[in-house]
Amino acid sequence: MAKDPRSQVQQVIDGRSKAETSAAATANIVNFQDWLFFGTEPDIFVNVGIVPTSSSIAVTYGLVVFQTPDKLILGNATIGTSNAQGGWAMNLALAMDNYSIQQFGDQIQAWAFAQIANGQSQYSSVQNFTVT
Repeated sequence: MAKDPRSQVQQVIDGRSKAETSAAATANIVNFQDWLFFGTEPDIFVNVGIVPTSSSIAVTYGLVVFQTPDKLILGNATIGTSNAQGGWAMNLALAMDNYSIQQFGDQIQAWAFAQIANGQSQYSSVQNFTVT
């Protein structure tokens, strides 16, 4: 994976469409859980838990993305560490304070990505939220 944080995010985003038809879409190295969406225009928020499926799995990188249903990326949040401990859960949150229903519509999506210490990775399914 790229070393530069912006390149790394773009690499993960670009890889999502390929992963939807590969093993990375169905890998079971982490669980993406407790999705929480809330807010109203213009302030919306999402939080997701990234939980290793085994106490020996160490999550080293996580990404959560907001996008429109036609896959226009609106924002992202990342976290990375070089000293992850096996079995430790990670929470990722992303807030937007400038969401416009007029510009983007009332539907927004979020998805997440995780990479573990041995380089394996997994994408979450796409989650949907209606903005009011």
